[in-house]
Amino acid sequence: MVPTARCTRQGCTATFDPSTPRSGDECTFHPGAPVFHEGLKSWSCCKDLPGHKPVPDFDEFMKIPGCSNGEHTLSASPASPAPSPSQSTTHSAADAAPQTFSSVPVFNPPARAAASPAVRAASPAPAKEPAAVVEDNDDLAREVPVGTRCRRRGCGKVWEGGERKEREEEGCNWHPGPPVFHEGSQGYACCRPRTLHFDDFLAIPGCRPAKRHLFFEPQAQAGEAATHVPARVDWYQTPRTVIVSVFAKGAQEREGAVVFGEKEVKLDLDLPEGKKHVRTLPLSAEIKPAESSAKFMKTKVELTLQKATATPWNVLEPLPEHAALPPAYALTFGVQGRTGSVGAREAVVSGENAR
Repeated sequence: MVPTARCTRQGCTATFDPSTPRSGDECTFHPGAPVFHEGLKSWSCCKDLPGHKPVPDFDEFMKIPGCSNGEHTLSASPASPAPSPSQSTTHSAADAAPQTFSSVPVFNPPARAAASPAVRAASPAPAKEPAAVVEDNDDLAREVPVGTRCRRRGCGKVWEGGERKEREEEGCNWHPGPPVFHEGSQGYACCRPRTLHFDDFLAIPGCRPAKRHLFFEPQAQAGEAATHVPARVDWYQTPRTVIVSVFAKGAQEREGAVVFGEKEVKLDLDLPEGKKHVRTLPLSAEIKPAESSAKFMKTKVELTLQKATATPWNVLEPLPEHAALPPAYALTFGVQGRTGSVGAREAVVSGENAR
C-alpha cells in the first residue's frame, strides 16, 4: 500500500499508512532540539554520541540519524518556548510565508541636519545583479523508486509512483539559496522570511517554482564536460605503509575510481553536482598494488599504500631532477647513548642522503 501520511517527529519525516498497525519502534527521531553554535550544527540529544557529531554543512545536519525510537505520529511537535518580550513580532506582506519574528532591536537614529548644497552627495553604487540560478533536472526515462524524496531544499516531496513522462508539471517549490542562521533567526538567503524556531524554519515554503522534482544526484549530462576541481592531499607513514588522504568530499565509490600501480596511483573520482577530480599521483618509491586499498569516506578518500620495502619515504611524490632536499632533511637522532639517541653527539644520516 502506498504511504499516505508523513511522520512529524524531528529527524524522521518518513511516510506511513496510519490505518496499518504499527510496532511502536519503527520511528527513529531526535527528542532534543537543534543546536547551531559557531558554524556547527547538531542535536542537543545526541551531539556527543559517535556518528552524531556536529557538522558545518546544513545538508549533512539534516542527514544525522535519529537517536531514539518510537511510533510514527501525525501530532505536531511540542511547541517551542515563546520569544521573550524583547523580541518584536513582524509580519511580512510581501511574502506568503507563515508569521516571522525578528530578534534584532529597532534603532531609530536622531535626524541629521540637512547637508549643505555645496556638498555633493556620492552617487549610489549600481545594484549588483543576482547570479542566475541553474536548475538541475532528472532524466525522465530513469525510473524513480517509490518513497524517494525530492532533493531540492524546501520541497521534500515523496514520489508515490507513476510515469513522469505523462506529467507536464510536478509542482516543485524550492529554495535556491543556502540556509542562513544569524543571531537566533533562521531562514534562506534567497527570500525574506525569518523564524526563531526550527520547526517553523522547515515549514517555510519554497520561493522558486520548478516544473519537475529532482530525485537523483545531479551528474554531468551526456556530451557535457564535467567540471574538474582540485583536491588537497596529505600523507603520513608507518614502517610498512603510507597513508594518503585525498580530500574530495562526497566522492562516489565505483570500479576504476582508484587504480594502483607500482610507482603511481590513478584517481578518477566522481563528485556531487557533476564535478570530478582526476589526477595521476606519482610515488617516490615502489608499492605493492595488490595489497594496497582505498576507503571512501564522507569528506575524503583514504589510500593505504603497502610499501615494497620497509624503508622510510622522504617525500610522497618524487622531486624534480637535480632538486636538493632541504637542509637537515631526513636526519635522525637516537633515544639515549652516544650515537643514534637523544642528546647524541653524532647525527645518523640515511645512506641515500649522505653527501
